Amino acid sequence: MLCAFQAEAKDILIIRGHLHTAAEDNFEDGLMVCMDGLISYIGNFNEDEIRNLDTSKPDVNFLDYRGQHIYPGLIALNSRLGITEIDLVRATRDFNEVGQNNADVRSLIAYNTDSKVVETVRSNGVLMTEIAPTGGLISGQSSLVKTTAWNWEDAAIKTDKALHLNWPSKINHRGWWAEPEAPEASKNAGKIEELKALFTKAKLSYGTKSETDQKTKALWPLFTGQRTLMVHANAASDIVDAVLFFKSFEITPVIVGCGEAWTITSFLKEHNVAVVIVRTHSLPTYNHTDIDMPYRLPAILSDSGVAFAITDQEHWQQRNLAFQAGTAIAYGLSASEALKSITLYPAKIMGVADLYGSLEVGKTCTIIVSEGDLFDMRTSIINSAYFKGIELDLNDKQKDLYKLYSERYFGND
Repeated sequence: MLCAFQAEAKDILIIRGHLHTAAEDNFEDGLMVCMDGLISYIGNFNEDEIRNLDTSKPDVNFLDYRGQHIYPGLIALNSRLGITEIDLVRATRDFNEVGQNNADVRSLIAYNTDSKVVETVRSNGVLMTEIAPTGGLISGQSSLVKTTAWNWEDAAIKTDKALHLNWPSKINHRGWWAEPEAPEASKNAGKIEELKALFTKAKLSYGTKSETDQKTKALWPLFTGQRTLMVHANAASDIVDAVLFFKSFEITPVIVGCGEAWTITSFLKEHNVAVVIVRTHSLPTYNHTDIDMPYRLPAILSDSGVAFAITDQEHWQQRNLAFQAGTAIAYGLSASEALKSITLYPAKIMGVADLYGSLEVGKTCTIIVSEGDLFDMRTSIINSAYFKGIELDLNDKQKDLYKLYSERYFGND
């Protein structure tokens, strides 16, 4: 296997296997033909389609994955992958900038392509990730990157696509689900007024294209839709306040977190607001919520027609991305919607669905191959992956250590 930055795509890849497209149709005995890294044919296995290709050419590679499952490469949103390595070592934590307004901060330039954490996540199917800053009132800009590259310039797929903002809650929810404490009113009214002044200044200066500071200019692309506003909020009242606040500036935000989104599904659908669910493998945030609500939330949103994606902010937890979607399946979400929640829907949120997120003609051959069901921990064994038709190296430090100590204590057998 070769890394994506060490090889060139075969002119033609012919792939046979169980195709899970994250689009309209799946193909149990499917055939996919990729030319120069793009899908040119996908459908049921067809001998005639292969006969039309000269498979004797050196630039044709036939991959027989019969009995195995082929999926689009997974996309992890709102992640700290590559911008933090060891939680207890401050020098490796590069996701939280000093100050309250960091609208001009770009997380992309801090992305560490040599991260040992990134390679362990890639080996479990995550081929793209949105590296997102945290902290402050306005955290900064996030970018979509691939998880195999020489450096951050090579890794970038969608540069500075989103701006992350932490909505000032009106209520401080102290404690948590298992150890609740009485909530209290917050003192964030001033922060909301600060946001109003910032966005008013940005809109007025954008209208005249006048000279202004870089933090204000960083808000300009929000007014044209070139940059997505991702607002972090959990409480239903905060989500409603945030959506209505930014609607007044003609901005439709994507809400990240959304612990209480199940209570306002009609509102979210009415305002065409997409949701990024952060971690289904968790307890509820609030003590008045059913203990299994994090597991049921994706199905509730899906049944209500609300667009959503599933993710986990913690960098090391992204390796369980498929299993978080799998838990949602056990609690009512369809398998097709679960796949879309970690492939196609994140691609749409990041503005790259024309090339990534599903297996369709014209899109890139960016796939993972599993020996069994991707969502089942017992059978999900990723043995191959391709990015734009280029085979990826799925080795990582954990596999190296497993091999080392297996040979040390059990011999080569």
